[in-house]
Amino acid sequence: YLFDDYLFQWRGASRVLAKRYEVQFMKTVETFFCPNPYIEQAYISRHSKSGVIVYNMLEKDHPPPASREFSKRNEMQVTFAGSVYHANRDSFELFRKIIASPRRTYSYRLSLYLSNFRGKTSQKSFQGVDFDLITTADGVKLRAVYAASDLLFLPLGLDTGIEEVIRTSAPGKLAEYMVSGTPILAIVPSNSFVHWYLNEYQCGITVNENEVGFALEKIERFLSNPELLRTISRNAQARAMVDFSFEANHKRFMDEIVETCASPLH
Repeated sequence: YLFDDYLFQWRGASRVLAKRYEVQFMKTVETFFCPNPYIEQAYISRHSKSGVIVYNMLEKDHPPPASREFSKRNEMQVTFAGSVYHANRDSFELFRKIIASPRRTYSYRLSLYLSNFRGKTSQKSFQGVDFDLITTADGVKLRAVYAASDLLFLPLGLDTGIEEVIRTSAPGKLAEYMVSGTPILAIVPSNSFVHWYLNEYQCGITVNENEVGFALEKIERFLSNPELLRTISRNAQARAMVDFSFEANHKRFMDEIVETCASPLH
């Protein structure tokens, strides 16, 4: 099971070891599981061996999607859950500039549910922005928070020096965001899995240029159109059930196990 493209998770001597061991185990494995097609393609290109995609799925007892309505409003509640670190910091900085811009049409309130709060360091990252900081929250509470928000923020760094890691990244919260019915705002590189997925299925707002004017215009074009928000909301919920449900991923996993165990070993 390959949660990441491990060849790019480390540097220096660790990367040399990762490459050596990858060649060894990819010669012997019957198949492999991975959380998105971008990781699968990376291993196909290096080893000519395809895998089985098991997405970072919803919990087995996750409640079904609830529809929501959208109307024009002046204040937007934006929520982020996760960590702020080098792999997304420049996207956070861009978003800070967007919601502090004097050219904005709407006012924005940012709620941060941070798993790696660092006191003054984290607060400094959001100077000039109206925000709430919450350091802990369980999954059930976050579901309610997501549903009550106007936008869910998903940042991956645009210029990080770890482009291959970002390109194949599959954030665990993506499924929770999608099934909530609240529109996703993703500031992510154009060559990343997240950008491709949200655009391919028209289930999110994506920004891939580090330019405040461009980003602000695109975001507020969506916010000013309730029908457009309704469309990406419904698309996201539908795709969450297709790709991220427990049942669908459990079946893909077990079908592959059964098939592999039934075939002769090479």
